[in-house]
Amino acid sequence: MMTIRKAVVIGVAMSLLGAAAAWAVIPESDGVIRACYQKQTGVLRVVSSFNQCSTHPTYGETAISWNQTGNVGPVGPQGATGPVGPQGPTGPQGAPGPQGPEGRPGLQTINYRSAQGNGFARAFCLTGETLTGGGAFVESLNAVGFEEVKLRQSHPISDETGVIAFGTTAIGWQAASSDFGGAVVAFAICATP
Repeated sequence: MMTIRKAVVIGVAMSLLGAAAAWAVIPESDGVIRACYQKQTGVLRVVSSFNQCSTHPTYGETAISWNQTGNVGPVGPQGATGPVGPQGPTGPQGAPGPQGPEGRPGLQTINYRSAQGNGFARAFCLTGETLTGGGAFVESLNAVGFEEVKLRQSHPISDETGVIAFGTTAIGWQAASSDFGGAVVAFAICATP
């Protein structure tokens, strides 16, 4: 009985010395912890190498090891959405953005340019003016039966021949009566910046 107690005391003392000596290098860079386990006494010694385990035929130790960090487990199921948190504080004022391009000058003066003709008329804006609209009316009655003559055309034009204007090409306004006879007045609404 005395012999077993001495062996246990000596084994515990040796395991403490071994653990103290190996403390600085355990676990090693690979994360594995190595130990020697004596089944009869239950003594477990942490070692830096399995070469430190006793190979005594009767009281030999079993080399065992484990990872300091376990293997990554499977991803768990998605949790329920939590409640909306309170609004955070307002962030700092951002830096001013770059200067935008200069806008077109506003229109300051509106001029009405008019023209009268027999059956049709064309009114034009002056150089430097921009056409913004137009209109027309007929002043006379039809000579046959004195029926009222109606306005047949009223549209912007892009040149002096009366080509219909599209986009920003308009320079004037054209009008014509329904029978291309009688007095017709066209007017262009022109603006200057």
